[in-house]
Amino acid sequence: MGQGVVEEGLISFFLYQHVTSPTRARQNQCPTVLDLIFTNEDSMLSDLKVLAPLGKSDHSVLSFQLNCYMATEVFKDERRNYNKGDYCKLRKELSIDWDALLDPFQNDANSQFKVFHEVLQQVCNRCIPCVSSDTATKKHRPPMNRDMRRLIHRKNRLWTRYMETKDILKYDEYRKCRNRVRTITRKAKREYELNLAMKVRSEPKNFWNYANSKLKTRCRIPDLYVNSNNSQLTSNDQDKVEVLSNFFASVYTRKSVVELPDLSCKDLMYEMSTPYMHRELVEKLLKDLKVSKTPGPDGIHPIVSAPTNNILVTYGAL
Repeated sequence: MGQGVVEEGLISFFLYQHVTSPTRARQNQCPTVLDLIFTNEDSMLSDLKVLAPLGKSDHSVLSFQLNCYMATEVFKDERRNYNKGDYCKLRKELSIDWDALLDPFQNDANSQFKVFHEVLQQVCNRCIPCVSSDTATKKHRPPMNRDMRRLIHRKNRLWTRYMETKDILKYDEYRKCRNRVRTITRKAKREYELNLAMKVRSEPKNFWNYANSKLKTRCRIPDLYVNSNNSQLTSNDQDKVEVLSNFFASVYTRKSVVELPDLSCKDLMYEMSTPYMHRELVEKLLKDLKVSKTPGPDGIHPIVSAPTNNILVTYGAL
């Protein structure tokens, strides 16, 4: 297809072609524009950049921002970034007179824990920063250290220099740097996957999250019938939950709550002893908590519970 035919097609269909720099270049060859981007509006695309190729490809990577008008619903989840918490400051702020706070509720464990939880949450808000994450997209990639980032940045710079100067020496430097980047990234991926496989028993969630991120399709519950005559389907996930809940509840046997059965006295083989909580037991349970686990129903992360073990041990064994 000649250049004149492409230009006539752009004019006929009122399209805009945004790529003007060469996107394919090889040693001892003239760079050419082979990768094109068409839009029906000139302002629909912005921040177009021609970056270094991926791997051993000779086609450049095109990075751009698409300015579309589709209203998308973004799910943002704000959570604490426990990896960047100031735990020295957290320990100092928790060094208060707990006896004065908890002794008024000496006979009420729930009230004591409520007071402790409120104080802990206030201290966590001051010592642990929050981060906003997109819950719709989960990224599972091997971590990149500073040396890897610098090497990737150098690869992009060498490609830019070669496209500007067409110097063969620059292309040789780029090719060597490209091969190094490819080697270390593949090695980091292998080590990351091996680490997940080695910890599959202790941290199964991380393993399955990574495995599910590699799937191309997602299995979802199809639309269900709301009524018995199969004339109406569910429209959202909440309706599906209600339909399944009603179905499972319908199979239970309904017993009368008015007439209670008489329990005959039988000989007991083992008598249940009164549970006794002592300090060593509570301390052992708190030390065995895994810091990689998520917070429980109380909202206290295992990393945060470590500085407060002495408080929980003292009042948890009472």
